[in-house]
Amino acid sequence: MADARAMPDGDRFDLVICLDSLHHLGDPAGVMDEVHKILNPGGVFLIAESGLTGDLSVDCAANAFFALIVYSAGLLYCLQENLAAGGSGLTGGDGPGWITTALSSAGFDQVGVTASETGYNVITGIA
Repeated sequence: MADARAMPDGDRFDLVICLDSLHHLGDPAGVMDEVHKILNPGGVFLIAESGLTGDLSVDCAANAFFALIVYSAGLLYCLQENLAAGGSGLTGGDGPGWITTALSSAGFDQVGVTASETGYNVITGIA
């Protein structure tokens, strides 16, 4: 087992993928710092998280069924796991803003968010 906040020295990558799981981690900003260190110049950190905004009324107006599932699962599962790992209580319903801010803080030069047709935001940071 390895801790994502302490990546192995010497390994370099062009792509690191994190699918619908970043919000479960207790220190996602620390993970982003480590990922930035192991990416080759121009390497991509690709993150998929739910396509919600973090505003319950906006999300329910856009797609009440999807919002209900994600927000409910967030309270019952994601929030508990994040808190147990020492986090601040993030869930899949918190929107992409905290991710883009943390990517920029970790040193990623280009940060972008693309809404997919599947209900997820695809968030990228380029080293």
